[in-house]
Amino acid sequence: MLINELDGVMKTVRRILPILAILVIISLVPQANANPSIDTWDAAKGPDFWKDQFTEGEDVGITVNCAGNYGPYEIILLYPNGTVKTVAQGLVGPIKKVYPGSTMTPEHGTYEVSAGSASTHYATAVYFVVPEAPLGVVAALVACLAALGYKRLRIH
Repeated sequence: MLINELDGVMKTVRRILPILAILVIISLVPQANANPSIDTWDAAKGPDFWKDQFTEGEDVGITVNCAGNYGPYEIILLYPNGTVKTVAQGLVGPIKKVYPGSTMTPEHGTYEVSAGSASTHYATAVYFVVPEAPLGVVAALVACLAALGYKRLRIH
């Protein structure tokens, strides 16, 4: 009886083993035509700090994730005014590289950077600081005095 059960288990293992072997082989073969992905990051902090808003003249880090044998491909930059510039060409495989601000962020606006069939957007802008701290203090003081006056009126 035990031998019959073991024989059944062995038949099942013999059926599943070739399928598992094929799946393992397929997962180990690199995908030659896999589409890349592209990300921008803070050049000062490193590729772990993704970023899509930069100041004018700031360096931009670009990461292209793809199969090791993908390529050759180009990194193309579309400026806010519609101008197109090839930043790098003849690239093969994944890259992580910093490009200078004079090329990547020379003016304010929204940029599109593409590598192969993938693209992403980033922007440059000027950030103005609103002097809200002094105005906030004045507003809080006025609100407190008004509440104190209202409370005095209700007490009497």
